[in-house]
Amino acid sequence: MNTVISVLLLLASGNVLGLEKPPHIIFIVVDDLGWNDVGYNNPVFKTPTIDRLAGSGVKLLNYYVASHCLPSRNMLMTGRHAIQLGIQNDDFGYHPRSLPLDETTIAQPLKHVGYSTHIVGKWHCGFYSDNCLPHNRGFDTFFGFVGAGIDHYTHADHFNHMHNLRKNDDCIAKKYIGKYSTTIFANEGKDIITAHDQNKPLFLYLSFSAVHAPLEVPSSYLKQYESTIYDEDRRTYAAMT
Repeated sequence: MNTVISVLLLLASGNVLGLEKPPHIIFIVVDDLGWNDVGYNNPVFKTPTIDRLAGSGVKLLNYYVASHCLPSRNMLMTGRHAIQLGIQNDDFGYHPRSLPLDETTIAQPLKHVGYSTHIVGKWHCGFYSDNCLPHNRGFDTFFGFVGAGIDHYTHADHFNHMHNLRKNDDCIAKKYIGKYSTTIFANEGKDIITAHDQNKPLFLYLSFSAVHAPLEVPSSYLKQYESTIYDEDRRTYAAMT
């Protein structure tokens, strides 16, 4: 069993933290965020919540991801290197490829020890058959999209313009057209936490589409950067963050 999943199971036991019950785990992922794109590294960026979490927790400063999101995402999901998974290059697209079905995801052992497991947001571990989808790979529920990126308002696939927002097996993109992806995923995450039975441990994998392209953001977030960031794309990116 790989190291990441072993550590999660150790935490899930509660013993390592001196807890009587396994802890709830909320795993938040920001897509394509750079080292210089958070407030505690770059004061131009306004990221108070991220800064607060970093200040009261642990910052890992000597670690690297892969060259693009697909291998990074699948390594994170399994704790195994992309070369071991055979997905170090290119994208899955619509070819019959995915995170190998014999690999163990983070959610599977946690579910085995009693966790309620949920994914909100980006999957990007394959979708050519139902067996590849997260609610068939250890997650109790899935609310999000399966590919590399989506338009943040129409929720169409960033590359082929198909509607790509779903709840388990149902396409729900039309219901959310015009609503910003970050808000949608944050609200869904909050709803899961609010409705959860606190007597059962929770694992929530909250994987935002932001700050992945396309560069889109509500205008209210742009205002704080009008006098500090003059490049339009960089200003939009900062506002998305």
